[in-house]
Amino acid sequence: MGRKISNSCRIKILNPTVASHGYGSANILFVAGFPLKADLNNGIALSGSNEETLNQFLRSERLNIKHTYRSLYIREKLDYSGTNSRRLREALKKVDTEGYKQLLFDEIHDLNPNVIVPLDDIALSVVFPHINAIKKPKGRRHWMNCYRGSILPFNEDWQAKHGYDKPIKVIPTFGPQYLYSDWKSRAYVRVDYERIAKYSKTQDVFKEPGILWVTKTYESLLGFVSRQYAKLPTRVSFDVETYGGMLTCISFCFDGEEAVSVPLAYNDAISMAEKVLLWKLVSQILADPRTEKNNQNIKYDWTILERHGFIVDDSAGISDTMIKAGLLYPELLKGLDFLTSIYTEIPYYKDEGKNFDPRMGKDRLYLYNAKDALAAHLVAEAQDIELKELETA
Repeated sequence: MGRKISNSCRIKILNPTVASHGYGSANILFVAGFPLKADLNNGIALSGSNEETLNQFLRSERLNIKHTYRSLYIREKLDYSGTNSRRLREALKKVDTEGYKQLLFDEIHDLNPNVIVPLDDIALSVVFPHINAIKKPKGRRHWMNCYRGSILPFNEDWQAKHGYDKPIKVIPTFGPQYLYSDWKSRAYVRVDYERIAKYSKTQDVFKEPGILWVTKTYESLLGFVSRQYAKLPTRVSFDVETYGGMLTCISFCFDGEEAVSVPLAYNDAISMAEKVLLWKLVSQILADPRTEKNNQNIKYDWTILERHGFIVDDSAGISDTMIKAGLLYPELLKGLDFLTSIYTEIPYYKDEGKNFDPRMGKDRLYLYNAKDALAAHLVAEAQDIELKELETA
């Protein structure tokens, strides 16, 4: 009697049963991780109701699905094709993922699109492998919940192997499978399609909004403050980071263009005399009665600052992006990462500050801190426009 071979020991054979298709000179390439029922029935990627769903959003940007290219990473039926991440990983072990990666790369090389649009975590992990080396944030079921709408760099190894000068941009968005299960997401993925349409028309390198930097001297911080106050600002956005309950740094943004982070911890490589001057100038910014104070969940940061002896003057008013989000869209998420994704072109960055370890250096945390102030400022400005339109401002 022959020995039964377990699934884990079977030889994986490339067995594509679903074909890619579309316009041969398309600037937009849609990629899903694996075929759904309609794709398997029709033998082509993203077909049937999946095609109709994608086309609804494309038409709002005066685009048509027929002018795009549609593909899949895995091109055969999986044992499981739902949304459970663990079961999907088990199903993927039974197919030749490396072979399918090569197929997808060859396709991208031949098509040379301006924008690749992954529609689920499986597709995203191939064209943006950064997520394979980090942990998923607490409370987020899918990576797409983090990265949808972001303008991301293409797989670096593939870009180099690709050999073309122009950088391919990756702009993830929820695919039809997710949209069927969460109808309210259809309200904001339209923002993703605006970006897909915009960047499909250009081969330029994407540059993130804003200038971020870290000051470690009183003189440079004073120069920043002097430049900003010369513009007669009416609002300052700030953000703090803590470690072990102690204040690590604070960032400021006055104009939505430049944000600076100020190290405040006692164990930084900054002299005590310099540190005293930095603390004094920070206290003057926070206590200035001429500027409205803006923050995401400002009550928390305000409490931390007062605990450390700072006075936050609210004479000119208070702005909280989380509260404004509750007024504008009470049914949607209110985290700064989500608000940043719908109001700005700053790519998802929250993983940059989640795993902070002071032994590995602090500049990454400081730049993350500065980006929070920049994002909060840009979000607040956009929210103010909407609030005024709704006559609730």
